[in-house]
Order: sequence, then C-alpha cells, then structure tokens
Amino acid sequence: PFCILILPYEMQISKLAAQKYKNLGVKFDQSFVDFKTQKSFIKYFSKISDVEIRWLGSKIPEADIGTYFVYDLGDKIDFNHPNRYGHKVLALEISNEKMCFE
Repeated sequence: PFCILILPYEMQISKLAAQKYKNLGVKFDQSFVDFKTQKSFIKYFSKISDVEIRWLGSKIPEADIGTYFVYDLGDKIDFNHPNRYGHKVLALEISNEKMCFE
C-alpha cells in the first residue's frame, strides 16, 4: 500500500511569507493560501482512487520567511522546496500524525 502526501507552499503556512512574496510580485489569492490547491487535488483524485491522500503543513507554527523553505537562492526565490529544517518539521508531522502508517 501507499499514500500521497502533499506539501504546502511557504505562503500557506506564514502570513509574513505571503506578504513578502506578494511584494515581490508573486500572484496568488486567498483561496491558494487557504490550501485550495491541495483540497481540489484531493477532491478530484478521490473520485478515481481510494488511495489515502493527506496534505502537510496545516499544523506548522508561523515563523519568519525562510525558516522552513529555501526562500532565497540569490538569483531566484523558492517558496515550494523545504530546507533541512522544513523537512524535519514535516517528517515530525508525518510521524506524530501516523500518516500513511497502515
């Protein structure tokens, strides 16, 4: 058996990050911040499969931009790749919630 785990974007777990990315010209609306992308995927995929799907990040504490995600590589911003600490926090969430353990 397997399951699908969907990661959050940085602006979904940090109001500070959402504002910073908006100021940098990244376009998104409130529904995106409210996990609409993840909810839509689950809704439509669940119609064709019974595979367990969970999204991560809804319980991550708010922190400064770049705390959990790469953020600034010098020549581009990155709001969708967790850094080492972000991976640790997400792994703890998976473990604590016993996601996909069955």
